Amino acid sequence: MTTQKRPFFSTLAGRVSGSVCALLLLLGVMYLTAPKTPTGGAGPVITPKIIASTDERSDKELARIIEGLQPGKLGISSDREEMLSQLNSWKKKYVIQEEVASLTNDADLIHKILSGETLQRVEAKLFLPEDASHIRECLLARAIVENVTANLTSDTARVVALFQFVSNYISLLPPEASETMAITPYEAFLFGVGTAADRTWAFSSLLKQLRLETVIVRPSTKELQGYWLIGVIVPKEGVLMFDPQLGLPIPVLEETVTTAFPELPATLAQIQKDDAILRQLDAKGNAYPLSSKDLQDVPIQLIGSSSAWSSRMAEMQFMLPIGINTDLYDGLGNNALYQPGKIERVIDAGKDLWTLDDITIWSFPDQQISRIEAARGVEGTELGNLLLVMAGPYINEVDPKTGNSYQSTVRRSLHFVRIQQLMGDQVEALKNLFPIRTAASQLQLPANMLANDYATIWTGMCQYEEGKYGPALDSFQRYVNSHNPGEGWTRVAFEWAAMSYLKLDNKNENYLKAAELLANAPRGYSGNRDAFLVKRWLKLGGVELKAAAEKSPDAPSTPKEEAKPKPVDTPETPEPEQPNVENKPAEPELPPTAEAKPESAAKPDAE
Repeated sequence: MTTQKRPFFSTLAGRVSGSVCALLLLLGVMYLTAPKTPTGGAGPVITPKIIASTDERSDKELARIIEGLQPGKLGISSDREEMLSQLNSWKKKYVIQEEVASLTNDADLIHKILSGETLQRVEAKLFLPEDASHIRECLLARAIVENVTANLTSDTARVVALFQFVSNYISLLPPEASETMAITPYEAFLFGVGTAADRTWAFSSLLKQLRLETVIVRPSTKELQGYWLIGVIVPKEGVLMFDPQLGLPIPVLEETVTTAFPELPATLAQIQKDDAILRQLDAKGNAYPLSSKDLQDVPIQLIGSSSAWSSRMAEMQFMLPIGINTDLYDGLGNNALYQPGKIERVIDAGKDLWTLDDITIWSFPDQQISRIEAARGVEGTELGNLLLVMAGPYINEVDPKTGNSYQSTVRRSLHFVRIQQLMGDQVEALKNLFPIRTAASQLQLPANMLANDYATIWTGMCQYEEGKYGPALDSFQRYVNSHNPGEGWTRVAFEWAAMSYLKLDNKNENYLKAAELLANAPRGYSGNRDAFLVKRWLKLGGVELKAAAEKSPDAPSTPKEEAKPKPVDTPETPEPEQPNVENKPAEPELPPTAEAKPESAAKPDAE
């Protein structure tokens, strides 16, 4: 391995101690290059990173590699295996082991709490394939956080806004969906669907960029262990509680309702003392499953993945060039980058709520990563087929030299445009969605039909985010009118159409219209969500509570199937099964994998 002698200023000791002048210079640079989004007020203390190395080659090379790992590039115009090779080449050339050896000091702790494949991945010295995906996920999370929370001034407001974003952009699937398709937060945001577990992981990945701790709070009652809440540790506020199944914060008791969605979450301590907080979520015929009694002496689980806990990610975090502001590493124990470590931070924050004996590691993220990596290269998986859809839509073109016809993709793929949308570039996303819809309508492949559905719904979302609520409402209503009940994205269209009504003038009238729309939407998997929101909106619209209770929908004990993306079969099979779809085209096929190239010769990142 090639190593280089670095000057004292670029050793760990030099970076941490530094001269007063260097530190002042650093503070000035940090001020000028600080991220737009404020970080959690009392998050982990970060050791100052004093950059005074005369060797700029490492920074330049790493910046170039990170550019290839950006969302919107990795898996679209850059190949994961190639970027992984470049990462490890950079590590061998520039990362001096003696310099970074003292960054982490939690090997004993890691061996005590981790085992099996997770432990092996954490201890790997070279970067692993999933590390490239982890870096991309962190970069996307950072962009989302900066966009969503740009004008918010408190941690509580930021957390609530990000949870609303997750609920809006990841439509709920039943728990068993995780058994047939393993995804990470990146794919959950990309496809727009996920289970309560996927939502939980995605929410945690966003809050990591604010350096706020997220934990799973499981009820102490054994029979209810499968239903959990998310606890967000906000300094000076407490542990704010969210329900990923409902897609709502657990609301404090409000004397007067003033907002369409709850904006002040109850804390775990408040819920433990007052069961009336949870009883707000009861619906006629279906009580909310948890009570304050179930949340006494709760076991909790830490959320994270092997990539985030590894020393190699700590090294990369330490070596990031100035101007690249993202959190890649989150040490479980003592380390020089975040003090104290994750476990100690969680124990300190919950000293009146839980003890060390109550804390375990949530196994879901690494189980999903193992399944994704094991399925890599296997043809015909649901995940692989959806990634093929995202690489399209597909169009027929003619080779001018030979006159032969072949299938290609549009210039800006569905994948690329979705990332534009998630990162807040709604104007460009809208421009690129129009040719996607046009291309999809010209070639009746099942992949293109699904691409057209995606593009239609995303058009309405972009219009909504741009403040064009009337056009957004029209887009969602057209989608509903052109699809059978419960088909495709109709559930999502109903929800976004209701939110569009809430933004229009004539507030009282439109609160009532939104409530009526949601009351008539196809039932989803979110339990009592609709009943709670309908009652809330009717109240805001001036309807008496008694009438609101009569008009609010019952929460079905066995929810009907929520609208979700149509399943996609393998490229060799006919059009996938689509419930309630009439006049289907005769035996359309997905494009052959060899011709289904995204916007470059690079193959899709089939995770």
